[in-house]
Amino acid sequence: MDFRGKEILITQNSLVNYTGSEIATLELSNYFIECGARVTIFTFSFDKPISEEFANNNINIITDINADITLSQFDLLWIHHQLVPIKILDELAMGHSLPIVVFSHMSSFIPHESPYIYGLEEEISSLKLFNSNETKKLLSKFFNEKSGAILPNPTPKSFINKQDIRPKRNTPEKILVVSNHPTHEVIETIKILNNKGVETNIIGVLDSPRLITPELLINYDAVITIGKTVQYCLVLGIPVYCYDQFGGCGFLNRQNYKKAFEFNFSGRGFDKKTPKSISSELYNGFFEARDYMYANRETAKKQFDIELCLNKVLHNLKPKGLTKIDRAAIESYKAALCIEQELVLLRKADKLARDLSKILISKDEQLLNYKEEIKQLEYIHNKKIVKVSILASGLIRKITDLLKSKT
Repeated sequence: MDFRGKEILITQNSLVNYTGSEIATLELSNYFIECGARVTIFTFSFDKPISEEFANNNINIITDINADITLSQFDLLWIHHQLVPIKILDELAMGHSLPIVVFSHMSSFIPHESPYIYGLEEEISSLKLFNSNETKKLLSKFFNEKSGAILPNPTPKSFINKQDIRPKRNTPEKILVVSNHPTHEVIETIKILNNKGVETNIIGVLDSPRLITPELLINYDAVITIGKTVQYCLVLGIPVYCYDQFGGCGFLNRQNYKKAFEFNFSGRGFDKKTPKSISSELYNGFFEARDYMYANRETAKKQFDIELCLNKVLHNLKPKGLTKIDRAAIESYKAALCIEQELVLLRKADKLARDLSKILISKDEQLLNYKEEIKQLEYIHNKKIVKVSILASGLIRKITDLLKSKT
């Protein structure tokens, strides 16, 4: 599909943290722009840290649920998390010609990956995408048509084209853990490895959040992770130990690769392991894992290259044409969207409250730097979009008093 000059809308529940779906949205929008398209993103929440990654790529970010986003503005709608803008829903109720519409499902168990109402997605979509066969199978109950393609976490060109300059070691000296939910057994494994003299670092929402890049990964001999970072390692030829909150298969190899792929390298489908077992496998199984990754790197590039993946699933797509959806169904969909928006804002309010409470406890003199966060918390509270906790309400009063005393 030729994206030059095309107007593309991508929707995403929130763009705040370095999590799988948020990074997928970043990578997808960057790819479309590189191909000559203009990209608009609609999301309920847009904030640091990931917002900084969008600063220089000329993407239009919209967060107003009632914004004037209409079907005629776009050549392609790429829908994550069932997030169809309100104005577009109203157009569907009146009857409207459609552009190409793609619904992309990135999880088999997160509620907003499932259709809000039965039938709407099939009525308007040119294509349903699933990140794995597991996701496709588990979500099939929501659809009459069992069609749909697999889009298995495509990898940007920066990873595909990165030259491997790592020394070919026989035992690991540096290991990276990439996880937004590190388990007890992984934390204990890190301690065991450190005692063996293996340098081990951790990156994730809870520990030094940052964007994963090829320049970062090639500094390590092996990576413990699940999800998108597994594909990064595969195309870079870095031994990857697939393990996290759901368990995992350990080092990817010829025996477990197919099953791990079916479950989107999530760790599901495999058992939990002990810290002793994990540390032993990481150290003693490294040599074999290293050779497997080197041997299969070129195959992985062909399997996960974002250009090849998108060309495969988007080839010869056609819009559905004139479509009209029952008004009652549309109103039900809009109600579900408003509930989802409230949940997003509640999470945001909770995070602001926790961050601000740390400042008060530490009596940080940099309090004035948090004026914007305080204004956001006051807005959420005053609009009564969500019921903010008593803690948050108390913080607003205390911080407001402190600011007045400092200015």
